[in-house]
Amino acid sequence: MSTGSKLEKVREVRLVPVAVVVALVAVGLVALVEKGGPGGAVALGPSPLNPLSYGTRVLYELVRSRYTTYVITSPGELSRVRAGRCVYALVSPERPVVEAEDVLSKLLSGCPDVAILVADEGTGSNSLLRAAGSSISVAGNRVGVLSGGTLSLHPNATIALGGRVYRGALDLASEVSGGRPVGYVEGTAVVVDVNSTEPVRRGTGVVAAEETLGRVRVLVIGDGSVLLNQVLTSNHTEYRELALGIFGSLCDGRPSCTVLLDAIHNPVVSPLEALKAP
Repeated sequence: MSTGSKLEKVREVRLVPVAVVVALVAVGLVALVEKGGPGGAVALGPSPLNPLSYGTRVLYELVRSRYTTYVITSPGELSRVRAGRCVYALVSPERPVVEAEDVLSKLLSGCPDVAILVADEGTGSNSLLRAAGSSISVAGNRVGVLSGGTLSLHPNATIALGGRVYRGALDLASEVSGGRPVGYVEGTAVVVDVNSTEPVRRGTGVVAAEETLGRVRVLVIGDGSVLLNQVLTSNHTEYRELALGIFGSLCDGRPSCTVLLDAIHNPVVSPLEALKAP
């Protein structure tokens, strides 16, 4: 399917009338309250507890179909994890990872081998990468491509993992530096300031990198949108293949691998606050 049709599909998802969005949120909130969740709390953002468009609940269900998978809501829960290999996944955190050293320490205490996935277009997860001693970081800018004088911030990209190459369109992705590059945008890459739409310089086009540091393996993708519910449930199956490819690579083909999806660094609010959210 052409890139144009992909982007059109994404825009169709985003341009749902406000009234419909509010109605869907209201239905979801009623269901959550009736279920009797902790204090009627509602997860927002790319949280594995959020079943709406911008959540990652579908990612949780997809990964759980192959591996033992847990949603982590507090760093203390990591103390109870015991597994041969653990994969800790952080998708577009809306709160900075201020307890990065504590998270990493707990992971290494319970797991002989640890892999860290960061899928983030912002810089809030860089503290976790630094705690692991990684040379990789997310720039927090926006990488696009120029074609015929037209700038697109939804470039196609290729990511090579585990001997396979995955291809898909990114959405407001960031450059990634350091480590061993494994993902590039296709075309003439340019960098755009996060608060602008004007190119500021030529870019490297690197949007994914990996690195192994003793017992810790790190994979960084400068775009969390490829793992969101609305993308994984779309007609574009390449994103589901990419998601499974990511965890297949990080789990190193071990069925006994345990995946830990971070729900610590995205907001949890009351139902009333959720209805007021944009």
